[in-house]
Amino acid sequence: MLKKVSVIIASLIVVMCLFIANRMPVLDRANEYEIYLENYSTTEQIKKVKKEDYKFILGVKGESFSLKNENFCLDEFVKELDLHIVYEENLGEVVCYYGYSKKVKYLESIDGNLINVHIAVRNECVKIGFPIIYGSF
Repeated sequence: MLKKVSVIIASLIVVMCLFIANRMPVLDRANEYEIYLENYSTTEQIKKVKKEDYKFILGVKGESFSLKNENFCLDEFVKELDLHIVYEENLGEVVCYYGYSKKVKYLESIDGNLINVHIAVRNECVKIGFPIIYGSF
């Protein structure tokens, strides 16, 4: 009996370790991420976490990160994710691209289109969200 219990406990520990070790952001490009939890329509459910703490957060429904515009090339990003741009919108200071990639696990439907990548490009900053950017950019 003790042997069976020990095997079960060891198995659970291995599964938990594998789960934690494999939890990573969609792209490893930033030191800090915004993560969207259960009800991401409220700001209380949007948390900023450091990359090393990401793996310990449960209930993640999406994520985003920012980087400097000079470190971003839209064409390279589209190729890297095999991204299909569904549509774009110009909001004055910000140009937004909405797309779909099979490489991204999150999913949202906007106007009947499957979207899981949202890119907001501003003069000095780019914010990338999976499936979309919630909150502000």
